[in-house]
Amino acid sequence: MAFVEFGLNGIFLGAVFGLLALAIAVVWMTTDILDVATGSYAAAAGMVAVWAGPPWGALLGILAATALSGTMGVIFLIFRRLGATRDTILIVLCTIAYSFVIESALQSVFGTDNRFFPSVPGALEMAGLFLTLQGVFASLVAIVLLAGLLVALRWSPAGLLMRASAISAKSASLTGIPVRRVQFVVFLLGGAIAGVAGVLASMSIGVSYSSGFALSIIAFSGAVVLGRVTVSLAFTGGLLIGLAIALGQAYLPQGWDAATAPILIVAVLCSGLVSRDIFHGARP
Repeated sequence: MAFVEFGLNGIFLGAVFGLLALAIAVVWMTTDILDVATGSYAAAAGMVAVWAGPPWGALLGILAATALSGTMGVIFLIFRRLGATRDTILIVLCTIAYSFVIESALQSVFGTDNRFFPSVPGALEMAGLFLTLQGVFASLVAIVLLAGLLVALRWSPAGLLMRASAISAKSASLTGIPVRRVQFVVFLLGGAIAGVAGVLASMSIGVSYSSGFALSIIAFSGAVVLGRVTVSLAFTGGLLIGLAIALGQAYLPQGWDAATAPILIVAVLCSGLVSRDIFHGARP
């Protein structure tokens, strides 16, 4: 019974991680860029939300994350105009540097304490299992966002533009699609999703100025752990990472739970399950 309860709470945590994986995957698929600063957007959202407090703190946090990712989008477009996007490692290094800038700014403004946004109180008891309402709430928010994104990508005009830009930015440009505008909007979208994840994380595990890199590792792990980068697989991968971390906290020696995500990603990358094509844009 305890194993099942740990597993369910791990899935609740994984819903937050699934949103992080979703945020990094959307940008990655559409622009060919792995935005390592994604976790820092989430950390910033959580810190701003805690600072502002309810009822508007969550919205302000999400807007802050969106603004930060939009800045990265502008930097990406500058690289693109200069013709530097052929070597994507340059922009990836830039996102790493940007994440350190955000981390330093968060430390300067908010300090070093781990901070928590007010969570949904209470718990549900079902068949002897105790499930937190906060976990249920986070899962519902994540499912709604995932469903909305899948519907938008499949049937909305904006989703079709994103899919076309993901398959081939050059071919999309030749057909008249404003690829640069689409890619910038995708950065905003990724930041907003990361912002939601950051606020939800601040309600459950808390966030600090240094949370960004760890959250980015989790986001990347979730995005690739199932061998392909797609919206649905990224979210599912995040669920699996959350489940693995929760079970690691329960059954592994103290401290090893933090290594769960890196161990998983090393195992997947070394297994040969991940194709080289995973590092290039693909249809969302």
